[in-house]
Amino acid sequence: MSKEAGKGFPVCLGCGYCCLKVQCQISIREYGVRKICPALKWNGVRHICLLAIKYKNELAINAGCSSSLFNLWRKEIKDRIGECAMGRKPTTGKYKTREELIKNVLWFYYEGGQSISQAGRTCGISESSASYIVSMNSSNRIGEKNEG
Repeated sequence: MSKEAGKGFPVCLGCGYCCLKVQCQISIREYGVRKICPALKWNGVRHICLLAIKYKNELAINAGCSSSLFNLWRKEIKDRIGECAMGRKPTTGKYKTREELIKNVLWFYYEGGQSISQAGRTCGISESSASYIVSMNSSNRIGEKNEG
């Protein structure tokens, strides 16, 4: 697997795993909570994100795939949007449900003492997705962890 210089993670191959596993915060802001992000498209070779054009500096696309440890989709890149729209979310990863992923990100962050970035990597998601999960669930846990 090729690595992007200085990042340590394999480059994005457009397998769709990250976007189909958890909707990113920019997609939620633009479209609301959806089963499948309307900006994710299959171009016949790989998945592409139409939000990446407008938000290239905010999204972690091509910053390095942090899901490679739990992502078997990288080995077989194909159109998975249809199967995920029918309720078959990525299950080749570490977690079978979104709730299980959220629970584990929160556990690694609050109980495991990891930073948001570490919790994201441990759970196989981007730092921005882990940050969003923590921020959306932090109202119940104010004062439990101080990053600063």
